[in-house]
Amino acid sequence: VKVTDASARRVAVTLPPLSDTPVLLPDSIAPVLAVDVDRLAVATIDWRQGTRSGTLSGATLAYTGDSRSHRLRDVRVKAQGAALAADASVGARKPYPVDARIALDLAAPHPAGRVHATGKGSLEALVVEATSTLRGVDARARIDLAPLAAQSVVGGRIEARALDLVALDRAWPTTRLDVAVDAKPVIGGYAGKVEVRNAIAGPVDSRRVPLARLA
Repeated sequence: VKVTDASARRVAVTLPPLSDTPVLLPDSIAPVLAVDVDRLAVATIDWRQGTRSGTLSGATLAYTGDSRSHRLRDVRVKAQGAALAADASVGARKPYPVDARIALDLAAPHPAGRVHATGKGSLEALVVEATSTLRGVDARARIDLAPLAAQSVVGGRIEARALDLVALDRAWPTTRLDVAVDAKPVIGGYAGKVEVRNAIAGPVDSRRVPLARLA
């Protein structure tokens, strides 16, 4: 099936509720027929999931699906204060290999900046690595996922460098924090460790934090 151009003014999407049960997929998720869409555009997408809802705008993408994989190209979509660009592919057979790249630009009401992320692996074991600069703060993260499992987050690490609290709120003290957080799921939540180093510790009356290290 070949589609050169398709468009819609408004689409309403109701998403299923979040669940803690594993997702069971067949051995193959290939389409019945090969499909190639050069351009699909939707002006407005209204989505709802339980009590949560929102609106996306200006969505465009290209899609190819066959016996080997599903491939999304040139994905573009906007929401309030956010613009996303992405390319992704998912294999049609177990373990459903994944290769994805995402760029997210943020503005008010979100912290201004950009996030780059990649997803590599499969729907059974996926590694997401991201770097960001938000309000001048550089950060990076690695999240290990099992997207089809009941517990989808296997573990993760987040690091932020040279974090100045004044950049977040002018009423807060001046800092230069290096922060590292490691976490893994446990019964009832997550457990791990947090390490914070402050390169410019000082007295409170000098608008500093009198703490050089916390672990």
